[in-house]
Amino acid sequence: VLLLLVLPLLVGPRLVAVATSVLITAVVAVGLQICTGYGGQVNLGQAAFMGSGAYATAVLASKFGLPFWLAIPAGGCAAAAFGLVFGLSAVRIKGFYLVLTTIAAQSLFHFMVLNLPQSWLGGSNGLAVEPAELFGYAIATDRSIYYLCLVVAAIMVAGAYGIARSRHGRDFVAVRDDDVASGMMGIDVVRTKAMAFLVGAFYAGIGGALWAYYVRFVA
Repeated sequence: VLLLLVLPLLVGPRLVAVATSVLITAVVAVGLQICTGYGGQVNLGQAAFMGSGAYATAVLASKFGLPFWLAIPAGGCAAAAFGLVFGLSAVRIKGFYLVLTTIAAQSLFHFMVLNLPQSWLGGSNGLAVEPAELFGYAIATDRSIYYLCLVVAAIMVAGAYGIARSRHGRDFVAVRDDDVASGMMGIDVVRTKAMAFLVGAFYAGIGGALWAYYVRFVA
């Protein structure tokens, strides 16, 4: 932890940028670990959920002026809602068919972005994002963005540990190992599968929101 805190003071801008990308990717990967690793729900649409979080954050920040500390969790919630659609389909299908369904999320995301009215999501031109601000200070430098991503990543990883060690985490593992036996033991299999997708997509949306503030442009 100390190394992560002092890293921007020890290395140049190039490595700080790489470390920032690693932190953002780590948030998205932790969400995939919850959905697929713990929940056992194959998910190849995590990038689409990340993109939906990035776009939601960009729209809320640029068009509605939401501060970053509201826009980032809102982006996660938007991605969770998008992921829940595929989580509900996971209730009835599994294996190869679930893989195909999650791949469809990628195509659906691209189709929506490019075909919705340009005034909504910017179409092929994308959307510019103003830098995040805290107490009038713009979080726009490499170091400040790194620390923003570090704080959010630490919160999300701590949350993932909490989920894994909670009743929900035990439900995820039980359904992953045998959903029929889990149902006989009293676990709500439908809710658990849908929840795995919802949580995984929420993490992807948070990562997408961070990416939007990092690049300050989504397309």
